[in-house]
Amino acid sequence: MTEDDSAPAAANSWAVHFPGNLRWSNAMQIVKGMVPYAAVAMDEVERVGRRLEARAAEADLDRVWREEWAAMADRIAGVADTAAAEGRPITAGHHYMRAGNYYYNAERFIPPGAEKMAMYRKALRAYHAAMERLYPEIERVEVPYEGTSLPAYFVRGAGSGRRPTVVLFDGMDNAKEMSVIFAGLDFAKRGINTLAIDGPGQAEALRLRNIHGRHDYEVAGTAAYDYVASRPEVDPKRVAVMGYSFGGYHAPRIAAFEKRYAAAVAFGAIIGTFMIGSPTTRPSSRPIRARAPPRSSNSAGWWARPTTRPRSNGRRSSRSRASHSGSNARFSCCTARTIGSCRSRRRKNSTSGSARRAST
Repeated sequence: MTEDDSAPAAANSWAVHFPGNLRWSNAMQIVKGMVPYAAVAMDEVERVGRRLEARAAEADLDRVWREEWAAMADRIAGVADTAAAEGRPITAGHHYMRAGNYYYNAERFIPPGAEKMAMYRKALRAYHAAMERLYPEIERVEVPYEGTSLPAYFVRGAGSGRRPTVVLFDGMDNAKEMSVIFAGLDFAKRGINTLAIDGPGQAEALRLRNIHGRHDYEVAGTAAYDYVASRPEVDPKRVAVMGYSFGGYHAPRIAAFEKRYAAAVAFGAIIGTFMIGSPTTRPSSRPIRARAPPRSSNSAGWWARPTTRPRSNGRRSSRSRASHSGSNARFSCCTARTIGSCRSRRRKNSTSGSARRAST
């Protein structure tokens, strides 16, 4: 990577940084989303963007992505290390935070394996170093879960006594280190506690603890509720569950099955699995099944346990069928806006099948 930033940027937009390359544009959007929280710097993001554009014709684009983001992360982490050694904790903290996000982005398209783990550990080291210097109020905690634990951060809301609390789950390609910065710190200012957690199949839980995703995410939701309800600063009657990205699927399911949550907030990204809306607003009433990009670091094949993958003939396993849930990219339509139409289709199909049998 060079320091030359004099070349004019190619025509793009904030949303579509790389026209024609959805994967890069989506990943770049995630980085840009951290700009308002001083967790990345737009100048550095744009420099990486220009380097990526210059290499867009190369054969291995995943390698290109990794190299450019890792190069920027290494440079920023080097500045942070120097500042830390010189006793300048604030400067070091800001650089560590940006390096953590750049390392995590560099890790995105690396297939599961030693190289991916090494990059993730660099991100986690930088994130932890940043929070220790900038946000000492962020507490690293462990949430008991099925004989092990889920990693999380807890931030106390301003004030005293028992306060409302948000349990915050991220998605397939996000992390609790992002959640606690863009949500937890602001919630705290408003007197709301936050538990930012990597649930099964998410970030640290998957990468370092081999805890895979699961369809019955209410199990993780219950574990998180039990943990926060045990804390003296939490009002157990005012606990909400919140999820964004793929967590926007998990949060409504958790609230549906774990009745102790008082509210649910879903910023979902489920369009790729099922088109959400009424049948009249969809091009087809048939569900659209998502396909994970090949070699994606966040593909469903890594997220879910191998034993829950759909059969090769496309039919669900008896375990999935019995629990009314698909696995991997095959989830049942359990969101509030689709469940009604799903039930209608099932009744219609059942009625049609009965009529056909009767006629024969």
